[in-house]
Amino acid sequence: MVIGSKLFFKKIITDTLKLRNVEWYEVAFRYMIDSVTRKRVQVTQFLKDQLNNPPVELAALAIQLRGSNDDETIINILKWVKENITYKTDIQNFKKNEYWATALETYQKKIDDCDGQNGLIYVLARLAGISPMKIYCSIGDTASGGHFWCIYISSDYDKVVSIDATYYPSLVNIKSRKRFELNDRYTSIWYIFNESICLKPTEEN
Repeated sequence: MVIGSKLFFKKIITDTLKLRNVEWYEVAFRYMIDSVTRKRVQVTQFLKDQLNNPPVELAALAIQLRGSNDDETIINILKWVKENITYKTDIQNFKKNEYWATALETYQKKIDDCDGQNGLIYVLARLAGISPMKIYCSIGDTASGGHFWCIYISSDYDKVVSIDATYYPSLVNIKSRKRFELNDRYTSIWYIFNESICLKPTEEN
């Protein structure tokens, strides 16, 4: 995504995620991806590093999961992750309170939590050719606490939906999905980001 398209990105977020009519602004958000080493990274760079010169096995899998269109592709990817990656907390998996595994680490271990599984979905989607204008990573609150999930915009059906392998997974096709909105399950969004930009709402949504 080129710099000039950032305004378009913000317009998409504003127009599609009508969260109490909040405005979104660009931030350089650094997240602690390892609670033991205290390592912090910019979330955009975390994704960019994985998409530059991606591992051969991930690129091959992404091509294998391509469907007849983007809507079919994202569901193929979600189904593969749901069927092949087992959920375990970071304490169980890495002996750490918090650890963001890369997509390759999650693919190789076949075990991870929400950020590992949904981060893998994002990377596979991008490698499969889905535009960064159509899929984003999201961090926010749910009824069960903090969570990482993906948000996907269908151009065919003109709606935004959640893509989530862990907290509230659904494998139904895009056409049959309800439009994403904040509710008693997904209660707020803190940040939305891809490999080029990170946005934060002007007020708590």
